[in-house]
Amino acid sequence: MAKTKNFSKIDIITLYMDLVIENQVKPIDVKDFCINVNLKESNFYEHFKSLKKVEKTIFKELFKNSLEVLNESEEFLSFDKKTN
Repeated sequence: MAKTKNFSKIDIITLYMDLVIENQVKPIDVKDFCINVNLKESNFYEHFKSLKKVEKTIFKELFKNSLEVLNESEEFLSFDKKTN
Protein backbone atom coordinates (compact mmCIF):
# COMPACT_ATOMS: atom_id res chain seq x y z
CA MET A 1 0.00 0.00 0.00
CA ALA A 2 1.39 3.38 -1.01
CA LYS A 3 1.93 5.90 1.75
CA THR A 4 0.13 9.20 1.43
CA LYS A 5 1.90 12.30 2.64
CA ASN A 6 0.44 14.79 5.07
CA PHE A 7 -0.73 17.70 2.91
CA SER A 8 -0.79 21.31 4.07
CA LYS A 9 -3.62 23.76 3.46
CA ILE A 10 -1.69 25.26 0.53
CA ASP A 11 -1.04 21.79 -0.90
CA ILE A 12 -4.76 21.00 -0.83
CA ILE A 13 -5.63 24.30 -2.51
CA THR A 14 -3.06 23.62 -5.23
CA LEU A 15 -4.28 20.06 -5.73
CA TYR A 16 -7.87 21.28 -5.99
CA MET A 17 -7.03 23.96 -8.56
CA ASP A 18 -4.91 21.54 -10.61
CA LEU A 19 -7.62 18.88 -10.56
CA VAL A 20 -10.34 21.30 -11.66
CA ILE A 21 -8.16 22.78 -14.41
CA GLU A 22 -7.05 19.39 -15.74
CA ASN A 23 -10.53 17.81 -15.68
CA GLN A 24 -12.54 20.98 -16.32
CA VAL A 25 -15.04 19.80 -13.72
CA LYS A 26 -15.28 20.11 -9.95
CA PRO A 27 -15.08 16.98 -7.81
CA ILE A 28 -18.45 15.57 -6.72
CA ASP A 29 -17.58 15.54 -3.02
CA VAL A 30 -14.67 15.40 -0.59
CA LYS A 31 -14.31 11.64 -0.98
CA ASP A 32 -14.11 11.94 -4.77
CA PHE A 33 -11.53 14.72 -4.48
CA CYS A 34 -9.40 12.78 -2.01
CA ILE A 35 -9.42 9.65 -4.14
CA ASN A 36 -8.37 11.63 -7.22
CA VAL A 37 -5.43 13.31 -5.51
CA ASN A 38 -4.39 10.43 -3.21
CA LEU A 39 -5.22 12.34 -0.04
CA LYS A 40 -6.62 10.93 3.18
CA GLU A 41 -10.02 12.40 3.99
CA SER A 42 -8.88 12.94 7.57
CA ASN A 43 -6.03 15.09 6.27
CA PHE A 44 -8.47 17.12 4.19
CA TYR A 45 -10.73 17.70 7.20
CA GLU A 46 -7.79 18.93 9.28
CA HIS A 47 -7.81 22.03 7.08
CA PHE A 48 -11.27 22.38 5.52
CA LYS A 49 -14.87 21.48 6.37
CA SER A 50 -15.99 21.14 2.75
CA LEU A 51 -15.02 21.68 -0.87
CA LYS A 52 -16.99 24.94 -0.74
CA LYS A 53 -14.55 26.16 1.94
CA VAL A 54 -11.64 25.30 -0.36
CA GLU A 55 -13.22 27.36 -3.14
CA LYS A 56 -13.87 30.30 -0.82
CA THR A 57 -10.28 30.18 0.38
CA ILE A 58 -9.02 30.17 -3.21
CA PHE A 59 -11.07 33.26 -4.08
CA LYS A 60 -10.01 35.04 -0.88
CA GLU A 61 -6.36 34.37 -1.63
CA LEU A 62 -6.70 35.50 -5.25
CA PHE A 63 -8.39 38.70 -4.09
CA LYS A 64 -5.76 39.28 -1.41
CA ASN A 65 -2.93 38.72 -3.88
CA SER A 66 -4.57 41.08 -6.38
CA LEU A 67 -4.76 43.81 -3.76
CA GLU A 68 -1.12 43.29 -2.82
CA VAL A 69 -0.06 43.63 -6.45
CA LEU A 70 -2.18 46.76 -6.86
CA ASN A 71 -0.75 48.32 -3.72
CA GLU A 72 2.76 47.76 -5.04
CA SER A 73 1.89 49.58 -8.24
CA GLU A 74 2.90 53.25 -8.34
CA GLU A 75 0.20 53.92 -10.92
CA PHE A 76 -2.54 52.49 -8.74
CA LEU A 77 -1.37 54.44 -5.72
CA SER A 78 -1.53 57.67 -7.70
CA PHE A 79 -5.19 57.23 -8.68
CA ASP A 80 -7.66 59.63 -7.14
CA LYS A 81 -10.68 58.36 -5.30
CA LYS A 82 -13.77 58.96 -7.35
CA THR A 83 -16.51 60.99 -5.79
CA ASN A 84 -20.01 61.36 -7.09
